[in-house]
Amino acid sequence: PATQTPTERPTATEAPPTPTEEATSLPTSTGAPPTETPTPTNTPTNTPTPTDTPTHTPTPVPVVVVLTRDEDLSGMVLSDGTVDLPENVGDTAADLAAQAFLSFDISTIPVGATITEVEVDFSDFDILGTPFTDLNCLRVYEQAYEELDSSDFFTDVPIDELVTWCTDLELAAPDTSDLMRDALQANIGNSLFQLRLQFNEVETDNDGAEDLVRLGEAQLTITYNPP
Repeated sequence: PATQTPTERPTATEAPPTPTEEATSLPTSTGAPPTETPTPTNTPTNTPTPTDTPTHTPTPVPVVVVLTRDEDLSGMVLSDGTVDLPENVGDTAADLAAQAFLSFDISTIPVGATITEVEVDFSDFDILGTPFTDLNCLRVYEQAYEELDSSDFFTDVPIDELVTWCTDLELAAPDTSDLMRDALQANIGNSLFQLRLQFNEVETDNDGAEDLVRLGEAQLTITYNPP
């Protein structure tokens, strides 16, 4: 009988040893864990924002001046060209119209002043005849002139009256006039402020009698703020 040859079993070859992974060394923390320092935040402070301190402008102290007419530059002119000294206005016994002229020195009021009020006081007067009845209303106009002469008698149609009085009671009461104030303001810087007074609705009633307002101490009381 055939003899079986025993089959040799392969000898198990040992697998090469698997390299052992070296353990990763973790750093050892020494001491307490680090404390995180908080990032500082901007804490709003209540510091007031500086503001401009308002500059206090002192209120100007009003100045009051009383102006009286300049007698050397005041007077009347009649319709026939006659110039006379009394400041009479109306008509004469010869039926001539009379216009009165008043001049005021305003040179003491400084340039840049602001006129706030003008009181017109022509209450110092007397009357001959009945001028307010026969000649109607007395009016005041601005008129610049030098020394009075016949050419100053106004013959055109007057406009832009500053003050009107239609009775002797009105003339006797001092009153403020905004139109006079504005006219005076426009003349600041000049040395004189001059006025003409006339009854322009009826210059003469031709009755052969005097109808006159005879002015006395006419004055202007002016209040102004200095520059």
